[in-house]
Amino acid sequence: MAKFQYKAKNMSGKVIEGIYDAPNRQNVIDMIKDKAFYPVEIKEITESKDIKELDAFAKVKTKDLMVFCRQFSGILKAGVTLVQALKMLSEQTENPLLRNIITEVSSDIQKGSSLSEAMSKHSKHFPPILIHMANAGEISGNLEDALDTVAIHFEKNEKIRKKVKGAMTYPVIVLIVAVIVVIILLTFVVPKFTDIFANSDTALPG
Repeated sequence: MAKFQYKAKNMSGKVIEGIYDAPNRQNVIDMIKDKAFYPVEIKEITESKDIKELDAFAKVKTKDLMVFCRQFSGILKAGVTLVQALKMLSEQTENPLLRNIITEVSSDIQKGSSLSEAMSKHSKHFPPILIHMANAGEISGNLEDALDTVAIHFEKNEKIRKKVKGAMTYPVIVLIVAVIVVIILLTFVVPKFTDIFANSDTALPG
C-alpha cells in the first residue's frame, strides 16, 4: 500500500487536497471520481521524509481540532462505525497535516489499536486533554460526549485567544504610531528648529 498526495476540484471549482492510501495511482483516481471530483494532480509519496516535511511546515490549529471533535462526535452519534467515521473526517478536513494524521490513526485502529492509543502516536498535534478524554470515552462507552466536551474546551480556548489578541492590538498600534511620530520629529521638525535658531544667532534652549 502506497501513500498518494492528490489535488482535485469539486463541482464548484474548489480545490480539495488530501493524502490517500491506495495500491496504485488508478485507485486514487477512482476514489476522486466516486466523489464526483475532477483529479488535478496525484503524486506518490515515496519516502517517509515527505511526511516529515509536511509535519514540519504544517500545523494543526485549535480551530481545526475543535471542528474535528464536533464532526467526529456528530458522525458517531449517527451510528457510523469508528473507522468509517475517521474516513469521512479525513475526506472533509481541509488541513493536509490533520488529514494525514487521521488516515494514520484509522490505519492503526484497523491493526488493533484503540483510538486513544492511535492518537497518542501524534501527541505533537493532539493535546493531552483530547487523548485522555478519548480514552475516558472508550472506557465509559460514551465517546461522543467525551468528544463534545473536548470541543467545548477548544471553543473556550479559541475565544480567549481572540480576546487576548484583540486586547493586544490597540497598544501595539499606539506604540507604532508613537514611534512614527518620534521619527518624524527627529527627522523633520527638530532640524528645522535647529536651523531657525542657528540663523537667528539665538542660543538653543537648555
